[in-house]
Amino acid sequence: MTSEPSEYESLEFEPILNNVHHTLCDKDKRDRKAGRVPKWQSLEDIVKKMKGLSQTTDVWYLAEFMLRDQSGLIERHPKNFNVRLTQKGREHCDQRIMYLHGRPI
Repeated sequence: MTSEPSEYESLEFEPILNNVHHTLCDKDKRDRKAGRVPKWQSLEDIVKKMKGLSQTTDVWYLAEFMLRDQSGLIERHPKNFNVRLTQKGREHCDQRIMYLHGRPI
């Protein structure tokens, strides 16, 4: 991530995090329903499909940091940048992620 501040305000993080998390939940559920092990997903591709974002790289890194490092909802593939839900992430699929005091809850 760059050292420059993000142009996105903290109020914008909630819908971004929820969009990313729910997209991962949908893909995870589809794989499990079909009897497949959930595939690793590209956060970059998920974020690029979101409308109205001018700095997708910043959003991609912020989403990974908040969903992986701060809340443990996703894990990163050991050899690349793809991610998938953790068990905790699956347990929160039907819930909205709230953003409070700089951290997702």
